[in-house]
Amino acid sequence: MFLLNILNLFVMKKITLLIAVFLISFCLYAQDFHKNINGNIEFSEVIETTLKKNVLHANAKEWVAKTFGDYKSVLQFEDNENCKLIIKGLSNIEHISGIPGMSTKENISYTITIESKDGKYRYIIDNVLVNQTMNILGSSVHPKPFLPTDHKQNIDKYNKAITDLKLIDEKTLKKKALKEHQEKIADLQRSLNDEFVCYQQEHEAITGIINALKQAMQTNSDF
Repeated sequence: MFLLNILNLFVMKKITLLIAVFLISFCLYAQDFHKNINGNIEFSEVIETTLKKNVLHANAKEWVAKTFGDYKSVLQFEDNENCKLIIKGLSNIEHISGIPGMSTKENISYTITIESKDGKYRYIIDNVLVNQTMNILGSSVHPKPFLPTDHKQNIDKYNKAITDLKLIDEKTLKKKALKEHQEKIADLQRSLNDEFVCYQQEHEAITGIINALKQAMQTNSDF
């Protein structure tokens, strides 16, 4: 009976781990970054409306000015006759790492194209990149800019490493080795969580921009 209980406990730990890995993977892919036919990150949508193109274009310009502060500094292209705007946007993200002594500041950059016609408009968000500044025990580290989807590779890597370590029978480890083994799993778990949270926040930053734009484009002012 004792051995059976130990076996059941071991199996339950493995099931719990697999469920945790599945939930992280499911959440990650459920809110994945959209991609175009070339495999590049791109969010785009055509939205129908009752508004005229000049009203929509004015709404877009006002939203850019209110959202990004200095209109001219983010403007890449402007065609008032054809009601088209292209801007280079930036959203700041700050994440407190689960790893002691480490914090991460991010900004996620992107290009937004807004084209307006009578009764509809289209937005395209592409050229999405993440820039990080990591503060590790008082020292700043600046990794090379990367795609948000790169987090998925790290998440898969950490998931595999944790799963492999969990397969080791801890009863065979001596006290010091057991402590090191458990600390390694805890460190990997914190790294896994950090990658997942950063990915989540980056996705929310883009969807937040889209929702704010859609709300602003509904404005119908008679003034």
